[in-house]
Amino acid sequence: MEWQARWARGLKYKVSHKNQMFVERFVVDLLAGICSCKFWRLCEMSCPHACCAIFDKGDNAEDYCNDFYSPAAYLATYELVVAAVANGDNVVGLNGAAAATDDKVAINTAIAALLCYFDILL
Repeated sequence: MEWQARWARGLKYKVSHKNQMFVERFVVDLLAGICSCKFWRLCEMSCPHACCAIFDKGDNAEDYCNDFYSPAAYLATYELVVAAVANGDNVVGLNGAAAATDDKVAINTAIAALLCYFDILL
């Protein structure tokens, strides 16, 4: 027995996980978004025990995570590119865009923005 979820009642499950020497047991409440390991409540992301119960129910684990883990929230967080300031010639404006005094810094900033963009897509 590696992972086993057993329906208790409503949206509550008992999840067992066999460790190397003993069996760990957790109670997962899908409606309240809590697990007895307390990770789910702390991080607002499904813990492995909750995922086991969610998969047993036939749902998608992503539906039980907070919206700030969504791709839209990630894009909103990193929407502004912050350029490194090598010397006093470069000033970072309030909108996050670097006011570069030479073309090399502007090109490096554009390359960094593209790398961030492609990192999001991967």
